[in-house]
Amino acid sequence: SDPEAVLERALKANVRRVCAVAQYESSWPRIDALAAAHPAVVVRGLGLHPAPTGSEMSFETAATHLPELHDALLAAHPQVVGEIGLDWKYAVSPEQ
Repeated sequence: SDPEAVLERALKANVRRVCAVAQYESSWPRIDALAAAHPAVVVRGLGLHPAPTGSEMSFETAATHLPELHDALLAAHPQVVGEIGLDWKYAVSPEQ
């Protein structure tokens, strides 16, 4: 869905703050842009979702993105960190 439209509907419904968490590196810039455009409304969050659910990445691939997440957290100063791999229900091995 269109984030701008979602924000518009939320504001019309008297929602005052929205937490937007990017769970993949590819979506971090979109969250940054949304928060920059609506700083009084959008609480920005960055993270990685390593669960192999048929989406962007596997556990192993997510681990390779941790340095980028670290750098992005230092540069972007998000208010929250989310989706960092505590979804035990998706683990397929004891290590995960």
